[in-house]
Amino acid sequence: MQCPRCGARNSKQAERCHACGMPLMQTGGRVVPVQVHHNRSRLADRQMRPQGGAYSAVPLYERRQPWYQKALIFVVAVAVIVGVIFGVYSAFQAFQNDKVSQAAYDAEHVKQTVKVTFDVPEYKAGSSSVIPIRVQGTDIDGNAVDELHLMTLADNTVELMPGTYSFVPAGSPVTAAGITYAVPAAVNVSATSSGVTVGSTEGATVSLSYSAIQPIDATDDQIAAIKQWMTEASLEDATIQKYVDAITNARTTAQEEEAEASGSIVETDYFTFTIPSLWRDEVSTKTTKNNGLPTVTVYLDGYSSLELMTVTCVKDGGESDEEDNVDHIAGTVQGNGYRVEVWTTNWAYYASLMAQGSVDPIVSTSVLDDLVRLSSGGTLTYEDVSEMSKSAIGTPDIEFVSDNVLATLKATGAVDSSSSSSSDEDDYVTTTTTTTTTTKRSN
Repeated sequence: MQCPRCGARNSKQAERCHACGMPLMQTGGRVVPVQVHHNRSRLADRQMRPQGGAYSAVPLYERRQPWYQKALIFVVAVAVIVGVIFGVYSAFQAFQNDKVSQAAYDAEHVKQTVKVTFDVPEYKAGSSSVIPIRVQGTDIDGNAVDELHLMTLADNTVELMPGTYSFVPAGSPVTAAGITYAVPAAVNVSATSSGVTVGSTEGATVSLSYSAIQPIDATDDQIAAIKQWMTEASLEDATIQKYVDAITNARTTAQEEEAEASGSIVETDYFTFTIPSLWRDEVSTKTTKNNGLPTVTVYLDGYSSLELMTVTCVKDGGESDEEDNVDHIAGTVQGNGYRVEVWTTNWAYYASLMAQGSVDPIVSTSVLDDLVRLSSGGTLTYEDVSEMSKSAIGTPDIEFVSDNVLATLKATGAVDSSSSSSSDEDDYVTTTTTTTTTTKRSN
């Protein structure tokens, strides 16, 4: 019979083609190939194994694999298994190492609680302001720390990572009565995972003592600093203004009480004012009347013609005197039917003219130095003004009187425009800070 693949002639009893090795079988007188290994290609089926110069009828797919191929497959399989096992083991070890590292990190980064105790005289919780404490330093990881903590006598703890810090009082607290404080120095704190050292003492408590400042001694710079820290702390504007008003009101009250006790309050029938504390013991006052309305002149003690300030009454509708560079109105207060004008003498301007040689000296340099110092509120001397004149800087505006006297000036009387006493025109009263004398001149 003929092989259906290669066409070679085979005997009827042949099970395979003698030429190509194709399995054969007979079905109804026909020869059909036996379908073996359908996924093999014909080319593979036709490949033969050479034997003695001829080709064997055994197909390639029936050959046995050499031992070294099986060994190679075994080695590769073992390597894959070992790799998988090693990978799983490495992942497990990494997980364990991470757990150990995290535990060590957590042990080093234990937060410590630091308590702050305050000694603040007359401070009352609920009505007084918070106490600002700034914590500055570096934590264990090298991160910079700068935090503002708002504390009270009860709410007074801070949580800190290990590191080195300074507890810095950031400003003065304020009581409802307007009392302020001198803030203490900063305190160094060192925190570790095992505890806290404050200064050189082991312990987790920072003690801060504040000393009260008398209301009369509260300065504008201190008030500005208090407003600054309150603004930084995001306190409400109304809250900030409440404490600022408390300070200024307490200061004004204290100044009035001190002035009254020292006899430095000047009183007339129509107005009162307080002599600035800088001027006390260095000035005298003189009160005169014009048409029954008083005028108070403040002058350098011992020099009645060297006026520092004049406070005078003018009826409504009346004209003021003409101002110039030396004498000008610092401010006015309205009364009932009259106004009170405060005139000040700018001795710094006169000193600049004198330094330039524009005017003849009327006093000695030492006396003029006192006048410049008092009229400027202690901010200038004659030497300062002289240097300004030489460098053409000019003379600064002097606002000492308006800043200090107008705050205390009060109109207290009433003018009856229908009556005036002609005899009052010649009445005058001379007053000093220590002695009051009244003289009535006869016509």
